[in-house]
Amino acid sequence: MKKLGIAMIFALTLAAALAAQTAPVDSKGAMALQFTMDGLGTFGIGGTPVDLPNGAYTGTNWAATGYGLGAKYFVIDKLSVGAGLYFSSDSVTLSGSANVRKTGYFGLRPFATYTLAKKGPVALTAGGYLSMGFYNEDDPANTTKLAYSVFGGGATFGAECFVMNGVSLGADYRFGANFYKMAETNTVTNAVTTNSYSRIGTGSASVFLSFYL
Repeated sequence: MKKLGIAMIFALTLAAALAAQTAPVDSKGAMALQFTMDGLGTFGIGGTPVDLPNGAYTGTNWAATGYGLGAKYFVIDKLSVGAGLYFSSDSVTLSGSANVRKTGYFGLRPFATYTLAKKGPVALTAGGYLSMGFYNEDDPANTTKLAYSVFGGGATFGAECFVMNGVSLGADYRFGANFYKMAETNTVTNAVTTNSYSRIGTGSASVFLSFYL
């Protein structure tokens, strides 16, 4: 019922935007802050997605999605450039031990978008992006240090609907490639184990909310 109610609110908001005929913003000098939404079911606001290693290596399942704040700026009419930034750190004292496990993430995603067409409050866009993410973990209890990294890039295609002046809802679909690398160091023997793999394909659509300044 909750998901149905949220979906109805989303649909009514889009309908109101279409009725209001709010014009898309894509003129030189315009700037926006962006946040992603964690699926239409929960509408939990996160941030601009960055592909990150997740520190839980199982076969080829290294990919995780980090969230942070994103921003974009129109350098000329229809063409914007921007970046998403994500970082996090954590320290956990293991139960029954004085050992403290420390973890940290950092991610950066520069991108560019171009307005292909506009109709009423809706703009169709295309663009490209690069992404880089890093994960580090120091686990004294297991005498290991982990260092994971990912570099990637690709193309995007999406749509943005302006629900009111200066506020829009949009979605992007991505096609690109990621290249992952892992290094695990035994802090007793200093032995280092490395592994890597790559992934090429389409990415699921991300829904985002933008506030134009």
